Amino acid sequence: MRRRRIEALMGDIVTPRFVLKPITRWQMARLQHRYLKDDGIRALLTLHRKPPSLWRSFRRIGRANGRTRFHHAIVDRTTKAVIGTHSTRLIPFRTAGFEVILGERAWWGRDVVPEVRKALIIVLVRQAGLEQMLSLVHSRNFGSVLNYGKLGFEHVGASPMAAYDEFRDEPADFLVFSLRGDALRRSVDAWEKEGALVAA
Repeated sequence: MRRRRIEALMGDIVTPRFVLKPITRWQMARLQHRYLKDDGIRALLTLHRKPPSLWRSFRRIGRANGRTRFHHAIVDRTTKAVIGTHSTRLIPFRTAGFEVILGERAWWGRDVVPEVRKALIIVLVRQAGLEQMLSLVHSRNFGSVLNYGKLGFEHVGASPMAAYDEFRDEPADFLVFSLRGDALRRSVDAWEKEGALVAA
């Protein structure tokens, strides 16, 4: 059965400090192509020493279709500058997976990802009826691991030697984090009360 369109994810999603603005596959590819020139970002995301071409950046990104895949630019509400990208993919069963690139280093360590994820998860639960948020994270991506802890995600598994880390010249392990069921619903209730989602 074909999934219905999720209109709330196809418009702006506003948090206290940011706006998540829907963008096309090409817009996402151009932004990520620029961000992936940063060795520090590639060392945690693609694990490749060589920056990807624009075409390769485009190929690794699926098309936003309004049903199972959504791309957003993270925009600072004060300066109107784009500071990163966020992708959301819906998979069986009632589950969403995420990828975020915070391209502007000045925002690293300033809780950008927890803030935008809270708003997105509220929309995914309230508007799409999702029951689980699931993410696969490089075991050395300590910032992401910390962010998932802040959001209440549980470490539920691992994928040993899932990729090769060209920066460290060794196999890379990935960790699996999940927020689901009653814990997910309690988190969404609490985030709504704290005003995590300003508008959607």
